[in-house]
Amino acid sequence: MRTKTGIWAVIVGGVFAASAALGAQNGTSLDVKMMSFSLWCQETQHYAFERCEARTAEDLRDFEIYRTTVENYEVDYLRNREQDNALEQRLLKPGFGAPDSTRVPGSLLPY
Repeated sequence: MRTKTGIWAVIVGGVFAASAALGAQNGTSLDVKMMSFSLWCQETQHYAFERCEARTAEDLRDFEIYRTTVENYEVDYLRNREQDNALEQRLLKPGFGAPDSTRVPGSLLPY
């Protein structure tokens, strides 16, 4: 049987490995925020402090499911934002919709 510390060490190791893998998949380092079991337990789930300190296997499992779900959404959001920023930079290069005095604000067309 694993100890509470052993289970926690496995989860923390998995979180770091997953974050590193997500950055490696894209070839860039996405700024994925690390989640804390304690904050999830007390702030999101509103569990009592004693329950959060106990770190039961069931709570740790639920946290991992929640963390993975949120992280997947965050990775998608960050990738989309990177793509949007790259497109905007390409569109704003000189000679291709670059801002100038004749451009109508909020438009890429120079009228």
